[in-house]
Amino acid sequence: MTIQPHLINHFFFFDNPTEQEEQDIHKHVINFSLAQLVFINRDNSLDLFHGNNFENSHLNYLVKNGTIRDFDDYSFVNQLNGKVYKKLGVKNKSIDTFLLNNIIDARRILVAKDGLNLLPKAANRLIGRLLFISYLIDRDVKFSDQEVIKGITKEERKKAFRSIISNKDLIYKFFSYLTDKHNGEIFPLIEKDSSDNTIYNEYEIVNESHLNILSHLFNCASFFQNGEKYANYVVQRSLFDLYDFEVIPVELI
Repeated sequence: MTIQPHLINHFFFFDNPTEQEEQDIHKHVINFSLAQLVFINRDNSLDLFHGNNFENSHLNYLVKNGTIRDFDDYSFVNQLNGKVYKKLGVKNKSIDTFLLNNIIDARRILVAKDGLNLLPKAANRLIGRLLFISYLIDRDVKFSDQEVIKGITKEERKKAFRSIISNKDLIYKFFSYLTDKHNGEIFPLIEKDSSDNTIYNEYEIVNESHLNILSHLFNCASFFQNGEKYANYVVQRSLFDLYDFEVIPVELI
């Protein structure tokens, strides 16, 4: 079964998906954020999920194992006349909005004077580089000629990547590898002036406290796990266990 979201913001219907296919349905619907109603038909039951309301990696139920009468309020006629969407209320935030809020929260802590006081340019490049690596991994790009991030599958490489974010030497070793691969044009680590004097060296600016914040973000850990406070800053819970950069628009990175 190939999951192909439609451009019409009404509903999806899936017939007898396997367990793995159903997991993929939830993940793709959440990441595409294109339909508010998701019907899943099984041999002896029909479930209805809210396509834009979810907990962790699973859409919330509207109707579970329902009868025909249970679905009257969600009929196609009621979808067309707008009653369904009045019933569901205002559309929740899309997945890209969650992603942007996660990034804003982490960056604010990194650069704030009463936070970790990191140079904004360094924070921007550091976050951008981590997002770019996530994008490459989700697009199943292989990293050859290096021993830092290894793994046969995307999930193995993603786990390896996230495990080294807080390790300054390892993560910057991989950053250097990536920068060399792209001829230093993507999120450069070092800048020099016209006299060849170094005016920016990110490795010397970033410390383990900065990396720990981003490790918590990408691993959905510590105060980012449930959306708790860090010092005086309230953060949204991290959804990096859910984001799929294979489908999230690359323009966001």
